[in-house]
Amino acid sequence: MRKRRRARKDPDVAPMPRTNVERSRVSAPSNAARPSQRAASEKQRSLELGDTYMLPPLNLLSGPARAERPAVDTVALEHNARLLETILDDYGVKGEIMQVRPGPVVTLYELEPAPGSSPRG
Repeated sequence: MRKRRRARKDPDVAPMPRTNVERSRVSAPSNAARPSQRAASEKQRSLELGDTYMLPPLNLLSGPARAERPAVDTVALEHNARLLETILDDYGVKGEIMQVRPGPVVTLYELEPAPGSSPRG
């Protein structure tokens, strides 16, 4: 993963408020399902090695049901990222949430520590 370099912030200058002009930090979840190995192998011809048993064709099974995921609320995830930054700041952890990756069970928040902060308090 590439490290992003950022200019040091002047402590005398007040930070600018975040606007909707900034690019979103929220990544879209991927919905692409990969085909199984068996489906790929059935597309190829098999070798006749004297085996008499034949597996039933895969098209006897129905395809997977399309699971409907709830829509990702990017505004709520951005709000949670800002809230997480302020809570971490209350505990003395300086940094910025760079990216939010929503998943089916867990949402990953990538924190970039502020320059000069160490992992050990």
